[in-house]
Amino acid sequence: MRKITRTTLAATAVVGLLAIPAAGAGAASSGTTVGLVELSAATGGALEVNVPTGDFATPVDLGSVEITNGATLTTSGLGAVEIDDTRTGLVRTVTVSVTSTLTNSLASFCLDSDSGTAGLQCSEDAGEFLTLANGLYDFGTVTTGGDATIVTPTLPSVPTPLGATSASWALLAGTFSADWNPTFEIVLTGQEVAGDYYGSIVHSVL
Repeated sequence: MRKITRTTLAATAVVGLLAIPAAGAGAASSGTTVGLVELSAATGGALEVNVPTGDFATPVDLGSVEITNGATLTTSGLGAVEIDDTRTGLVRTVTVSVTSTLTNSLASFCLDSDSGTAGLQCSEDAGEFLTLANGLYDFGTVTTGGDATIVTPTLPSVPTPLGATSASWALLAGTFSADWNPTFEIVLTGQEVAGDYYGSIVHSVL
């Protein structure tokens, strides 16, 4: 008769041991290196503004209006104003401001009190100049070009006084151009003296 023998298998647990050496015994080391990257301002290209030709001898004719209280005139265009920006800066802003260089700082247009014999001598007598608020600058339609991305354009939505008039464009890379033919909105009080009124309009970009 066959004898059956039962064998009991015992599972043995294996415990792993990680030895951690005391400090100083083969400790890791580290070192620090300082790196420098210099970012320089873009120097390539240029920012320019081109304006219509007009001087006191041959000014741009902007039109005429009869003197009555509250009479308004939207003048003919001053001529093409053009901005060209070929700079290489990645992020930049182009800002154009429009000011007057008349000797009467309150005037947008004025009579020449010296009849043009010594250049424009702007009259300061009441009724002989148009105030800044009565001779407003209007950008009109502005056409932009170039391959720069225009992030934020800022343009006046209504005609504004000289000295308080500006427009700007926040740009990303690429070239940029803008052009427009500005007009003026003339508002009369009815107290003006009849005659030819001159303006001296300066466009500046930065």
